[in-house]
Amino acid sequence: RAVSIGGPATGYDFPPHVVHVASKYGTAWKENVQGQLVLRDSPWDPLASKLPMREQLSAYLWWPTFLDRSITLSKPLDPEAFLPFADTISGSRWPGVNGAPGK
Repeated sequence: RAVSIGGPATGYDFPPHVVHVASKYGTAWKENVQGQLVLRDSPWDPLASKLPMREQLSAYLWWPTFLDRSITLSKPLDPEAFLPFADTISGSRWPGVNGAPGK
C-alpha cells in the first residue's frame, strides 16, 4: 500500500527537496542563421512580456551531444509551503484544464 508523506492531502511520495542537476553537453552541430527572432506571449510561457528582447546579436541552430550528468539531493523544503508550487501527474494543480492554460 502506498503511503504519502504528510498525509493524503499532500500526495508527496518523498519529502520535497532542492535537487541540483548539472548536465554537460558538447556540440554535435552548430549553424549560424540569419533572420529576426520574434517572441510572442503564450498562456503557457509569458516570455515576451517577462523578458523583452533589447537587441539580437546573433542566432544559431545547435544540436547538442550529451556528455555527462550529476544529480545531487540538497536541503529539504517545507512541505506545507511548497504544496502550492507542486505539480502532479495530469497537471491537476495546473491552473487550467488537462495541462492546457485556463481560458
